[in-house]
Amino acid sequence: MDADIVSMFIIGGLIIGIAYLFFTTRHRERMKLLEMFEDQPEHFPKVFFRADSLKYGLLAIGIATGSLLGNILYETNLMEEEIAYTSMVFLFGGLGLVSSYLILRKK
Repeated sequence: MDADIVSMFIIGGLIIGIAYLFFTTRHRERMKLLEMFEDQPEHFPKVFFRADSLKYGLLAIGIATGSLLGNILYETNLMEEEIAYTSMVFLFGGLGLVSSYLILRKK
C-alpha cells in the first residue's frame, strides 16, 4: 500500500519535472531568438497558417468516417465487430493524415 503511494508521487514528480524543463527551455530559446532578430521583423510574421489544425481536423473526420463505415459493415454482417471498427478507423484516419500532407505540400 505504501509502496503504491510512493511510486505515484515519484511518477508524478518525474512528469512535472520533465514538463517544467521542457517549457523553461522552450521559453529561453524563444527569448534568444527574439533578441537575435528584434530588428528583423520578417523572421516573425504576424499571420501564419496553423498546419496542426488542418491535420487534426482531417484526422478527426477520418476517424468519424471510419467509425460510421465500420458500424455499417458490422450491421450488414460483412465483417466482425472488432475487425470492422478497427480497420476502418485506422484506414480512414490514415487517409485523413495523407490528405492533410497532400494539401500542405501544394502550398
